This record gives sequence, structure tokens and C-alpha cells, in this order.
Amino acid sequence: MKTSRPKTSIMALLAACCLAIAGCASMTVDGRIEQNYDAFNRLSPAQQAEVRAGRVAVGMPETAVYMALGAPSARAERVTEQGGHELMWIYSRLAPVAVWPVDYYPYGWPASPQWVYQKEPVAKIIFRDGKVASWEQSLP
Repeated sequence: MKTSRPKTSIMALLAACCLAIAGCASMTVDGRIEQNYDAFNRLSPAQQAEVRAGRVAVGMPETAVYMALGAPSARAERVTEQGGHELMWIYSRLAPVAVWPVDYYPYGWPASPQWVYQKEPVAKIIFRDGKVASWEQSLP
């Protein structure tokens, strides 16, 4: 009797691809807005415009920042001089860095570099009482 292993494998692969594509929809601003539709509708019209443009403004709640920029690369908490607590969202990207080997080829010219990637912070957002108190971003 013949088995249908190839068909089963193809169906499993197809299902995995569909799930991956569905998961990617939430990676866009529109996808994140769709996931948080009620929270988006509670924002002011000015904040809604900022979210749609993928920008952050002082006074935005955490959910609005998530819709505009996505999940942060890291989160940190800090205590202020007044004893208050602030939450910091850090957004990073991977930047290529050339690393030259110590060894040299004969005749004195250096070997070619090896390329590695390291995290480079591009934006930090400070929340106080659940709203953006300040933010900074790296310039190109």
C-alpha cells in the first residue's frame, strides 16, 4: 500500500508558510493598529496621525508607541532623583562592523576583514505614568 508522506509533508509546509505570512501582518503599522483597534480609536486624532506615520510624540501611551514602532529590542526601568520610576524602551538595529584578523598574509598585506553584526541603539523612549515623557533617536 502506498503512503502519502510527500503529500503530508507538502501540506505541513504549506500550513507553516500560511502561519508565517499571517504572523508577518502584525509587523506593519497597519497590522498592529488592527490588533489594537479599540486602543487606536481612543487616541486623539493627532496621535492617530502620528501612529499611522510611524512617529512618536510626547504624551502618547505605551500602546500607541507599540503600534507606531513595534516591540522594543529591550526594556529597562530607572529610578529618578525624586524617587519616581520611569520605563525606557530601547530600539536597536544590527550594524555591520569589520574585524581585521591579527595574522597577515606573506608579503605584508593584511587579510580581508571578517564582518560581524552588533546591536546599535537607534531610539530610546522614556515613559512616566504610562505615557511618553521624552524620547531620543540617533541621527544618520
